[in-house]
Amino acid sequence: MNILSIDTTANNTNISLKDKSNITSDINNNPRGQVSFLFPMIVKILDSKKLKFSNLDILLTATGPGSFTGIRVGLSAMQGISLATGIPIVGINNFDIYAHSLSKSNKDNNILVLLESFRKEVFCKFYNKDTANDKIFQASDNEVIEFLSNIKSNKQTTICGNADKILSKIDNLNIENTEHAEVNNILPSKIMIEIFTKEITKINNIKKLAQKNLAAPFYLRPPDISISKKLT
Repeated sequence: MNILSIDTTANNTNISLKDKSNITSDINNNPRGQVSFLFPMIVKILDSKKLKFSNLDILLTATGPGSFTGIRVGLSAMQGISLATGIPIVGINNFDIYAHSLSKSNKDNNILVLLESFRKEVFCKFYNKDTANDKIFQASDNEVIEFLSNIKSNKQTTICGNADKILSKIDNLNIENTEHAEVNNILPSKIMIEIFTKEITKINNIKKLAQKNLAAPFYLRPPDISISKKLT
């Protein structure tokens, strides 16, 4: 199965292509201007495997939360490819991407994923292994620290994500029953291929999986710019 996977939601753009032999990845560390270089990156990685868009079986895209513009660019690109070719597209949110990167080494721990919002608050998701009652929220640095300090669980909480500022603060506080897992070097586009491969073995139907995991933006806050009420 040939799989194209992209992530444009954070400080870099990374894409991965899985063919019959292996996974090839590429990364651009420019946090802006994805419109100008995303498609050349996609064409380049397809050419490296002598593949065309028509040879792809599935498209994967990160849906956020993250950069508002980045999310829109990535989704628009993949939806355009899907519309032109009929290839199914699956969306995977960034909380699950980071949590999956820890699934093998922290199987029994609670997980708190902290994602950069590019504003004062960070985007948070707490995976509660005691109750399976996960919690998604936005919080300031102090509120995140208070949340961690008040977790009532016999299990350890593993923290990860790309919100480097608050992660560094937590490291210096030594909060009881917490540990910071370094995942700075993960490629979300590659992790998404792992997630899809795991999920498709359960469902064994690409269209059903695409319906279950829609390629739609995952926003925790409204956009900074809105349509004037005078125009509505």
